[in-house]
Amino acid sequence: MKKFGYFILGIAAVGLLLFLWWFLGKSGLIAPPPFDFSKNPFGFFDDVGNPDNTIIPGSGNQTSTSTEQPTVTLEPPVFKKVWADPVGGFTFIERVIATTSLVGTSSRRIFSTTTFVRFVDRATGHVYEADTKELKPYKLTNSTVPGVYDAFFFMNGNAVLMRYPRSDGESITTIVAVIPDSTRPLVTPLSKITTLPSNITSVTVSSNSNDIAFVAKVADNSRLYTIPRGTTTPRLISENPFSSWRPLYNDSILYLSKKASTFEKGGIFTTTLDYLGANKTGQSVVFSTKQGGAFFSSMSSDDGLVSFLGSLQSSSITKLSLQTLAEKCAWAYSGTFILCGVPSFIPDLSYGLPDDWYRGEVSFSDGIYSVTTTEITEKKLASLEEETGEVIDLIKPAFTRDSYGFAFINRKDGALWFADSSRLLTR
Repeated sequence: MKKFGYFILGIAAVGLLLFLWWFLGKSGLIAPPPFDFSKNPFGFFDDVGNPDNTIIPGSGNQTSTSTEQPTVTLEPPVFKKVWADPVGGFTFIERVIATTSLVGTSSRRIFSTTTFVRFVDRATGHVYEADTKELKPYKLTNSTVPGVYDAFFFMNGNAVLMRYPRSDGESITTIVAVIPDSTRPLVTPLSKITTLPSNITSVTVSSNSNDIAFVAKVADNSRLYTIPRGTTTPRLISENPFSSWRPLYNDSILYLSKKASTFEKGGIFTTTLDYLGANKTGQSVVFSTKQGGAFFSSMSSDDGLVSFLGSLQSSSITKLSLQTLAEKCAWAYSGTFILCGVPSFIPDLSYGLPDDWYRGEVSFSDGIYSVTTTEITEKKLASLEEETGEVIDLIKPAFTRDSYGFAFINRKDGALWFADSSRLLTR
């Protein structure tokens, strides 16, 4: 009986110990064993509300040996909208930026070149600019010029030509002005405003943004003007018996071309009207940034649009397979390749291109193509609608000086876009 009593007491003692262990653990006085996060197939709340794997104080995971989830880095989009409102025109400028760096106890000045995109807001005529790395525009000028139809920067981007409708709504006023060199965030008015001759029909700027030329209609003739560097006063170059001349720069050399029309042959001429070549129907031309007379051209034909590369120097012509308008193409500063907006679909070959496109009766949804000028290769790089989610009819394309940046305006809404062309070209 005594042994049986000891047995009963032993069972009661064990039961008491188990009760105490359960009670203290439940009340939090004894910590539960750590959770093994390395065996958790869902990681640490990654899919249920904690997106950054941060340690939550008091959660018990401070000493966890769990395997870290891989960090997914999303690449920024290649195409970025700089300005959603309509833009009259833009250019690229380079500015040397000085920063101070501390080395030990001494400071050192570091100089770097930064590229900015400078543009005119069409509704107000205000000039803005943005660093091409951050693309955060800020205002430079506050002189209001309502309804700027076109804007062209020259004098290395420090002067601007603006065209806007007069109050009668039937004629165009054209002014040139200097953009003061002010320190951000100071906003200043335009200076040295000069009114140019009326009835200006065409304007062009050299690839280095220094030189500008324009044609003004006078009765049945046209007058060719340039604006000498450092001034806003036009200088008459020549007067010619044809009203639809279009000035073109090949580097700093000025040429004339007839305005493209499906009903008339084009051609390239000197400023004294010596014929140089490229006499095609509906032809438009974009010269290389390098001297030598290389050009990209488009023309209308019975088979629709035809594009080709040519050279005044060698008189060579190479037909391309892509179908686009020369106005949708820009040469890189190296002169070795071109980027073009190319329509994904041309509605009907019976359209009178390029005239109907000029008048806005036809519009396109473009992709971006590259054309190399050494071995003559063509490659599609992007569908703008797929990349941006918008239908883009590309106009006024231009490269940065280093050709790492590429910008254009969407003809449909006037918005300004910027693309990382270095990423585009590695696709």
